[in-house]
Amino acid sequence: MKPLIDPIDSDDGQFQGRDNQTGALATIVTPVYMNDTQGATRSLQQEVISILTAAGIKPAEATNNQLLSALKALFLAEDDTRVSGALQKDKNLSDVADTSKALENLGAYSKTEADAKYIPETSIGVHNGQVMAVNSRYPSENNLSNAFLSNNTPSLAAAESTHKPALEISNNGNKSAAAVLMLHREGEFATYFGLDQDNALAIGGYSFGKTRHRIYHEGFCPFPIGYVMLLGNSADPNTIFPGTTWQYLNGTGYDGKVIALGTDALQTGGSNSVTLAEAHMPPHRHNGGATGDASTQPDAGSAAWGTGRFGTDAKGGYALMQTSAAGSGQAFSVQNEYVHVLGWMRTA
Repeated sequence: MKPLIDPIDSDDGQFQGRDNQTGALATIVTPVYMNDTQGATRSLQQEVISILTAAGIKPAEATNNQLLSALKALFLAEDDTRVSGALQKDKNLSDVADTSKALENLGAYSKTEADAKYIPETSIGVHNGQVMAVNSRYPSENNLSNAFLSNNTPSLAAAESTHKPALEISNNGNKSAAAVLMLHREGEFATYFGLDQDNALAIGGYSFGKTRHRIYHEGFCPFPIGYVMLLGNSADPNTIFPGTTWQYLNGTGYDGKVIALGTDALQTGGSNSVTLAEAHMPPHRHNGGATGDASTQPDAGSAAWGTGRFGTDAKGGYALMQTSAAGSGQAFSVQNEYVHVLGWMRTA
């Protein structure tokens, strides 16, 4: 084919007409340019005609799809040996010169190799290099189980992404999916276990219904700040839930206090003891009396005379009534029977 011809010799490589206003002349078409154009056109025609000839098609001026027909005939034929070394589709790759090398280049396996690598469904155990087929079942037998062995993962605290485990459950890059496996007692109960969309370790779904249950562990504390925990032993929640802070409430002014519901958290009130005053006594009086003659009546102006201190009987006798003093005004306990527990409040 003729090499690419040069554009027309003008300032912008484009053909220009005469400009009557400026007097600029039209682009001059030179013999060199016309000969180059003719040569390029004929060269292209010769290339196309060669394709038509190879396909056994004679050029026809009135037909405008001959090149397409020729290409179809050459490359979509059932068996075309005119292209040296071309694979024929009716051979189904049996005409590949080196099948083993071709499979190696494609990263594919022969049937024999695949049968050796893919584990039969009833096999016990998985060997190095074998592949477990999707939707297959690999049962254990007696005391034999299908073990996934890994010696590349250090302690979990030291494990990094470069340490590959024997088994990985992945969401395959789908951020809206959980990474889970299923635990299934066939015909009885089943549930999913793994990392949910919020990276919480949980079980749920299937037989549990449309719900999940988070797994409580040292790295996850279900109790919010301000939560008060009562314990019947000496366990320390600071140790139970690392990374959290709990205040020991015993000895901080809350000892011996009854828990009461209210809207002013941690405010105290009330008392475990009460001292009765006169105002706490119900209205009452103590009745008494004595008999005697008029000579026993005290002088009406004396200090012993007073309302409620003397009474009179039918005979007109009077007597002074006065009881002995008793009581010391000490407070008495109103505390119920109790059992001690240890109190903790989460502060951070």
